[in-house]
Amino acid sequence: MKRSLLFFVGFLLIVLTATTVAQTPQYYNQNTGTGVNTYPWGQAPGQRVHWLIPAGGFATPTGAPSGYITKIYFYMGNSGSATFNGFIIKLGQAAITAMPPGIYAGQLDTVYYRASVPFSCSTNSWFGVTLDRPYRYDSTMALIIDAYQCGYSGTGLYVKQGSGPTGTRNYFTPGVCPQNYAGQDGQIINCGVDIAPTGPQYYNYNTPGGDNSFPLNQPLGKMVQWLIGPNEYNQPSPPLPGGNITGFYFRISGTYPLGPITYTNFYILMGQTALTNLPTGAFYTGQMDTVYRRANVSMQAAINTWLFVPLDNPKPYNPVQSLVIQVEQCGATGTTAGFCITNQTLTGMRRSYSTTNAPCPWGYQGQDAGALKCGINVSYPVGIGNNNNNHLPSTYKLEQNYPNPFNPVTNISYSIPKSGKVKLSVFDMLGREVAVLTNEFRSAGSYSVDFDASNLSSGVYLYKIEAGDFVESKKMMLVK
Repeated sequence: MKRSLLFFVGFLLIVLTATTVAQTPQYYNQNTGTGVNTYPWGQAPGQRVHWLIPAGGFATPTGAPSGYITKIYFYMGNSGSATFNGFIIKLGQAAITAMPPGIYAGQLDTVYYRASVPFSCSTNSWFGVTLDRPYRYDSTMALIIDAYQCGYSGTGLYVKQGSGPTGTRNYFTPGVCPQNYAGQDGQIINCGVDIAPTGPQYYNYNTPGGDNSFPLNQPLGKMVQWLIGPNEYNQPSPPLPGGNITGFYFRISGTYPLGPITYTNFYILMGQTALTNLPTGAFYTGQMDTVYRRANVSMQAAINTWLFVPLDNPKPYNPVQSLVIQVEQCGATGTTAGFCITNQTLTGMRRSYSTTNAPCPWGYQGQDAGALKCGINVSYPVGIGNNNNNHLPSTYKLEQNYPNPFNPVTNISYSIPKSGKVKLSVFDMLGREVAVLTNEFRSAGSYSVDFDASNLSSGVYLYKIEAGDFVESKKMMLVK
């Protein structure tokens, strides 16, 4: 088992290193910097830097549009090779033109993390890192890049930079993580990005074809259930990690009328299951949470584009399970009957649909292999989030943490059907309490909390929930 794990880790590191093969970014600020600097990847003890790229800073060869950053590049000033510990890149945005002195206090999202990873670069060439998760980028705002590493062995990687106004770089004292703030200057990092068009953060398919009138192009109303399989949201980058679904996208037909349409009793529900096909001859009846509902709502979309629906209630999502999506409306009126979405024909039972009813509710009609072409936005909460479901949990439940094993952050979700005091704690294998994640009154609902084990050593830990008379524990593994 240990040999297999070591082989897998080694293979993964090779793959990750291969993703940094030199190429030119889609958009960049400059590659003409006269200075070469060792911060942060040329300091063997470890180093951290904050850089600010002003709004519109990625102007070559043309101005970068808003969208999702999928890869970030740095123009390098040496030929180097090193294996880094604690290699992290975070991104944030703000309406500022300079950073204040000190640690940047705005929101920064971790977009790339490796406990250990080898990287190499060549003089006067681009060094690129494919992000673990796409980052939504607004071209009208400044981009803050937070990059650091906690020590390396090798020759180090040096970045190229130019001079600019004070506040474009904050730097920290080299040394063991976490590093202390040291100073500020006007050094501008030579960097670039690849940007995917605005749309869903992750999607399964966006190709034309497979146009279908169920359920949006049914004047009398319709209900459809689709099953999206494990890890099928794998575009435009590798399968997404877990988190909370905050937005949903339909891929709209390239052929049919587009509205505007007013729907009555428009609902979207989501649930997760270990099934890889919908039940044969019947609707899926597992737990479904109402994530969007409107008594009346008007919608309109352009041909062959994405129709976005911001969810009322974020849905906790585990990508290794299937996602069941239920969409229903009880009547459509407007300039046309409605507009169509697109399906991808796969294998198995991927779509179940109702009879056409006036009015609702729904009777089962049939099913087929049509998987909905759709996308989602996912947030990665820091601390505690409540999905505030209109469909409240019916039982107490403590979910398995995700990811597991983890390093150094994992997410724990739980549900409580009644309001009351909730305590969520972490213990080592000797029974010592090492962290208290929640210890307060909570309203009935579903919650998630991030556990950061940066200060703990590798090993097996227990996490336990106490809510009323309900007590449950589960194991998790920290691997550093």
